[in-house]
Amino acid sequence: MVMKPPCMIMVKFVIPSIRVVVAKKLVEEYGLSQAETARRLQVTRAAITQYLKGLRGEEEFKFLEKSSKVKKAMEKLTKELAKENPEVPMILKSLCEVCKTIRREHLICSYCGEELPELKKTECNICF
Repeated sequence: MVMKPPCMIMVKFVIPSIRVVVAKKLVEEYGLSQAETARRLQVTRAAITQYLKGLRGEEEFKFLEKSSKVKKAMEKLTKELAKENPEVPMILKSLCEVCKTIRREHLICSYCGEELPELKKTECNICF
Protein backbone atom coordinates (compact mmCIF):
# COMPACT_ATOMS: atom_id res chain seq x y z
CA MET A 1 0.00 0.00 0.00
CA VAL A 2 1.31 3.43 -0.93
CA MET A 3 0.42 6.59 0.97
CA LYS A 4 2.47 9.25 -0.78
CA PRO A 5 0.03 11.42 -2.69
CA PRO A 6 1.25 14.12 -5.09
CA CYS A 7 0.73 16.72 -2.36
CA MET A 8 3.55 15.14 -0.35
CA ILE A 9 5.81 15.32 -3.42
CA MET A 10 4.85 18.98 -3.75
CA VAL A 11 5.78 19.70 -0.14
CA LYS A 12 9.11 17.90 -0.38
CA PHE A 13 10.32 19.16 -3.77
CA VAL A 14 8.15 21.96 -5.10
CA ILE A 15 7.28 24.28 -2.22
CA PRO A 16 10.99 24.91 -1.46
CA SER A 17 11.51 25.76 -5.14
CA ILE A 18 8.56 28.15 -5.10
CA ARG A 19 10.04 29.85 -2.03
CA VAL A 20 13.34 30.41 -3.88
CA VAL A 21 11.65 32.09 -6.82
CA VAL A 22 9.27 34.16 -4.69
CA ALA A 23 11.96 35.24 -2.21
CA LYS A 24 14.24 36.44 -5.02
CA LYS A 25 11.42 38.43 -6.60
CA LEU A 26 10.31 39.98 -3.31
CA VAL A 27 13.82 41.17 -2.54
CA GLU A 28 15.11 42.02 -6.02
CA GLU A 29 11.97 43.28 -7.78
CA TYR A 30 9.74 44.51 -4.97
CA GLY A 31 12.48 45.85 -2.70
CA LEU A 32 11.47 44.01 0.46
CA SER A 33 14.21 43.45 3.02
CA GLN A 34 15.43 39.95 3.69
CA ALA A 35 13.92 40.13 7.17
CA GLU A 36 10.50 41.17 5.83
CA THR A 37 10.65 38.53 3.11
CA ALA A 38 11.45 35.89 5.73
CA ARG A 39 8.51 37.06 7.85
CA ARG A 40 6.10 36.90 4.94
CA LEU A 41 7.29 33.49 3.79
CA GLN A 42 7.45 32.25 7.39
CA VAL A 43 11.03 31.06 7.07
CA THR A 44 14.22 32.22 8.75
CA ARG A 45 16.26 35.15 7.50
CA ALA A 46 19.13 32.68 7.06
CA ALA A 47 16.95 30.69 4.65
CA ILE A 48 16.32 33.84 2.59
CA THR A 49 20.06 34.55 2.50
CA GLN A 50 20.69 31.02 1.27
CA TYR A 51 17.96 31.32 -1.38
CA LEU A 52 19.47 34.57 -2.67
CA LYS A 53 22.99 33.13 -2.77
CA GLY A 54 21.83 29.97 -4.51
CA LEU A 55 22.87 27.76 -1.61
CA ARG A 56 19.42 26.33 -0.95
CA GLY A 57 16.76 25.11 -3.35
CA GLU A 58 18.54 26.52 -6.39
CA GLU A 59 19.00 23.25 -8.27
CA GLU A 60 15.34 22.32 -8.06
CA PHE A 61 13.53 25.46 -9.14
CA LYS A 62 14.58 25.49 -12.79
CA PHE A 63 11.72 23.15 -13.74
CA LEU A 64 9.29 25.92 -12.74
CA GLU A 65 10.57 28.04 -15.63
CA LYS A 66 9.30 25.50 -18.19
CA SER A 67 5.71 26.70 -18.09
CA SER A 68 4.37 30.18 -18.78
CA LYS A 69 1.22 29.22 -16.85
CA VAL A 70 3.29 28.36 -13.77
CA LYS A 71 5.26 31.59 -14.08
CA LYS A 72 2.01 33.55 -14.25
CA ALA A 73 0.59 31.77 -11.19
CA MET A 74 3.83 32.41 -9.25
CA GLU A 75 3.76 36.07 -10.21
CA LYS A 76 0.23 36.32 -8.81
CA LEU A 77 1.45 34.71 -5.57
CA THR A 78 4.42 37.08 -5.40
CA LYS A 79 2.23 40.14 -5.99
CA GLU A 80 -0.08 39.05 -3.20
CA LEU A 81 2.86 38.60 -0.81
CA ALA A 82 4.30 41.97 -1.83
CA LYS A 83 1.16 43.89 -0.86
CA GLU A 84 1.33 46.23 2.13
CA ASN A 85 -1.11 44.02 4.06
CA PRO A 86 -1.20 40.64 2.37
CA GLU A 87 -4.29 38.56 3.09
CA VAL A 88 -3.56 35.02 4.29
CA PRO A 89 -6.54 33.43 2.48
CA MET A 90 -5.45 35.02 -0.81
CA ILE A 91 -1.85 33.91 -0.29
CA LEU A 92 -2.94 30.33 0.36
CA LYS A 93 -5.31 30.37 -2.59
CA SER A 94 -2.52 31.66 -4.84
CA LEU A 95 -0.07 29.05 -3.54
CA CYS A 96 -2.58 26.26 -4.13
CA GLU A 97 -3.13 27.58 -7.65
CA VAL A 98 0.61 27.42 -8.32
CA CYS A 99 0.68 23.80 -7.16
CA LYS A 100 -2.41 22.86 -9.19
CA THR A 101 -0.89 24.44 -12.27
CA ILE A 102 2.37 22.55 -11.78
CA ARG A 103 0.43 19.31 -11.50
CA ARG A 104 -1.76 20.07 -14.54
CA GLU A 105 1.36 20.87 -16.54
CA HIS A 106 2.83 17.44 -15.64
CA LEU A 107 5.92 19.05 -14.09
CA ILE A 108 6.11 16.71 -11.10
CA CYS A 109 5.73 13.41 -12.95
CA SER A 110 9.45 12.65 -12.77
CA TYR A 111 9.51 13.36 -9.02
CA CYS A 112 6.49 11.12 -8.48
CA GLY A 113 8.16 8.38 -10.52
CA GLU A 114 11.28 8.59 -8.37
CA GLU A 115 9.34 8.59 -5.11
CA LEU A 116 6.77 6.04 -6.22
CA PRO A 117 8.32 3.64 -8.75
CA GLU A 118 4.99 1.77 -8.82
CA LEU A 119 3.53 4.66 -10.81
CA LYS A 120 5.94 3.99 -13.67
CA LYS A 121 4.14 0.70 -14.25
CA THR A 122 0.79 2.43 -14.77
CA GLU A 123 -0.57 5.30 -16.76
CA CYS A 124 -0.89 7.75 -13.91
CA ASN A 125 -3.54 10.43 -14.28
CA ILE A 126 -3.86 11.51 -10.66
CA CYS A 127 -2.95 15.15 -11.24
CA PHE A 128 -4.89 15.83 -14.41
